[in-house]
Amino acid sequence: MNFDKLRYFYIVARNSSLQKGAEELSMAPEKLETIISEFEREIRNILFNRHQGMWTLTLQGHFLFRKARIILSEVESVRSVLEENDKDEISGPLRVMTTNSLASLWISQHLKDFVVKYPNVNFAIYPQDGEVDLSLGESDVCIRPLAPDGQNLIQHYIMTWHVGLYASPDYISRFGVPKTLRELDDHRIITLGYESNMIPYKDINWHLSIGKRPDEMPREPYMRIRALPALIDCTLNGLGISALSKELPIIKQKRLVRILPEVDGPEVDIFYVYPKFMANSRKVLMFRDYLINRVRQENELHEKTLVN
Repeated sequence: MNFDKLRYFYIVARNSSLQKGAEELSMAPEKLETIISEFEREIRNILFNRHQGMWTLTLQGHFLFRKARIILSEVESVRSVLEENDKDEISGPLRVMTTNSLASLWISQHLKDFVVKYPNVNFAIYPQDGEVDLSLGESDVCIRPLAPDGQNLIQHYIMTWHVGLYASPDYISRFGVPKTLRELDDHRIITLGYESNMIPYKDINWHLSIGKRPDEMPREPYMRIRALPALIDCTLNGLGISALSKELPIIKQKRLVRILPEVDGPEVDIFYVYPKFMANSRKVLMFRDYLINRVRQENELHEKTLVN
């Protein structure tokens, strides 16, 4: 299969227009149409439905488009790695896909020292709580609670988040502290209101059913909030009890009080994941090592604080 023709096909398919594809390629539409037609004859499949200037994909075209996106992305990533390794300094774009919560509440806390040390690395951070597929080439690195499956991925464990129940001093002064799990029934519970396909990890609202018998209905939440930063703000403002990770900066600042400290929620493992074809990218590896070292340093500092 001719690589250039595959690229021309991909650009036309992405634009759903021969004219727009030709403009992107700085090529005459007539010449591009000839190339696409030759490509279709070579692979013995019609890839486009042509109708009044619109070029829409056939079933075979959709299949090839998905494959072409992966192939072209891998080629571009390899080219980027080769160019990066030709330079003495670590530089270039680094696309990081992660959850909304990690992007706003954790990764943002750790970028400053890295960009000071490597000022020519240009970050693009894509928060997304749904399922992701690194093979589609939408990012170089994925940092998530659940490591995606795949034989072509390299996965490095970063840390575990430990989830518990928290409330503000203002909430406690107005509503008191539940002494047992049963007493949670009489308190205001705030939950993350995700759709099923957007849940970043299992049992995200475990505190609605903990302490309940299997034949009992879960607690009805006082408030459902989709964004974790907004949930934290509501908890700080005394609106209810929330399930949060003790590794969050807001918990370390001791602005919230642990409720029922003997009750542990789910442990959430977080991984640094990247495709195997990015294994030689110095900026991918340096950012991985940087985050792992930062977590280790934070844990050591926390242990010293507990001893003292």
